[in-house]
Amino acid sequence: MSKLFIESVPTEDKKIAFTYDDGPDPNYTESILELLEKYNAKATFFMIGEQIEKYKDIAKEVAYRGHEIGNHTFHHHDLTSLGKEAIESELAKTDQCIREIVKQTPVSFRPPFMAWNETADQVARQFSYSIIGARNFSAKDWENPGIEWIVNETKRQIQPGSIFIFHDGYGDRTQTVEATKRLLEEYAGEYQFVTVRHLLGK
Repeated sequence: MSKLFIESVPTEDKKIAFTYDDGPDPNYTESILELLEKYNAKATFFMIGEQIEKYKDIAKEVAYRGHEIGNHTFHHHDLTSLGKEAIESELAKTDQCIREIVKQTPVSFRPPFMAWNETADQVARQFSYSIIGARNFSAKDWENPGIEWIVNETKRQIQPGSIFIFHDGYGDRTQTVEATKRLLEEYAGEYQFVTVRHLLGK
């Protein structure tokens, strides 16, 4: 993974960040929100602009419950296939959605498919975004590899300051919901679950 992506933050505090991509989604986002609330956990949701527009109330609920909204482009295109103006549009439209609908100022960005090149990097830097990766890519929850796999591959990477990637949209996310439940059950007493913004100190 590119060194440009922030996968963890140096800290001795027992804090970790769960992140969820591709929402908001009417089938799974609420279930994840309920789990997070049960364990007094906060998370970062990297939302797709067109999903925010489609499910405004869910996006607002995520923010209302104290979670962070990050930019995940408007259409979820591979940015390396786009020119500079198109990339700027993808980020700007979603940035505007987050500001106007969710009433947050996004500070973090995660590119779809982690597809990245110099042009995408230049555009993202114009927005002063932190480019967020994750430590548990081997969990591949987006491929539905099984609950045990998602949990175990994430557990292997748990340490203070870690950032983890999961998905609450664009597919069947039943495994992700259950994996979230198991991880929270096991680690909520030991770690504080915080937003990426919190970890970054922004």
